[in-house]
Amino acid sequence: MRAHRDRNNVTAIGASAFGLGLLSMEEGDYPASEEYLLKALQTCRSGRNVLFELWVLPVLAELYLKMGQADKAAEYMARGFELLQPDQSWYGLPAPMYLAKGMLASAGKKWDEAEKSFEKAVEINRRYQLPWDEAKTLYEWGLMHLARGKPGDREQAQAKLGSALEIFRRVEAKKDVEKVLAATETLRA
Repeated sequence: MRAHRDRNNVTAIGASAFGLGLLSMEEGDYPASEEYLLKALQTCRSGRNVLFELWVLPVLAELYLKMGQADKAAEYMARGFELLQPDQSWYGLPAPMYLAKGMLASAGKKWDEAEKSFEKAVEINRRYQLPWDEAKTLYEWGLMHLARGKPGDREQAQAKLGSALEIFRRVEAKKDVEKVLAATETLRA
């Protein structure tokens, strides 16, 4: 980031902050993740880069859900949907917004809304051939079934987690494979 700052390469600074925010979140360092992601968001907004902002917003929503701050997650998710103008083709970009919406609805025990959001995210990911994103959505959808606990949810969770595991293995996402395997252990218990 320092090298890009010296060159005043704002786009590279924002992208670096975004990447560091993702890494920090994966490592469980939520304060650092928040700092980097907010820096990336600030960069997006100062340059009026809506496409990049639509990458950052769902990750911020996911981070705030992990931090137990559903109100902030909802705020960033709502901003993302404001930016998604229906008359434009966004290709696969709305999928993470629907994933965040599903995660937020699941956290609030709004099961029907969560199901619809996850379904929409998977549909978009499949249409644009985004396997890792599809697997991430299937994983979160499987966790929703585990949390809800209705009759048939164990089977649904098992199916979704199994599909996520298959895709993560295919794309060689080792950490994600471990995460899914840990979740499937709860099904066996």
